[in-house]
Amino acid sequence: MSKWYMVFTDRYGYEVRKNEGSFAQVTGNMFSLKNILKSKFRNNNHFKNMLIAAGVVFPDIEFNSDGEEIIQEIIYDQKSEGISQYINNIFDYWRTQYLQHFRIRILKKLLII
Repeated sequence: MSKWYMVFTDRYGYEVRKNEGSFAQVTGNMFSLKNILKSKFRNNNHFKNMLIAAGVVFPDIEFNSDGEEIIQEIIYDQKSEGISQYINNIFDYWRTQYLQHFRIRILKKLLII
């Protein structure tokens, strides 16, 4: 049985093989972290409806790919303007996703980690 993987070239020109792409990694890790924090702090109301955001950063390139896995709204690359605006944008993106797909309520004061 052959194993599926993705091949990436890093900034030094080396090929790196991974079982999942950057976007699957970051979203999977985001949800894992959220579950761990909710479990660990289940008696703390500040963690009940916390919003965690994730993004993919390509500091050395202009990222011009698209595909089923790629989420354009969470990309930071050489053409991005500023890191502060990027952080705001990824929280806006994930807030919208939570509201649309998971129908949770967001507290007026968000805990930003």
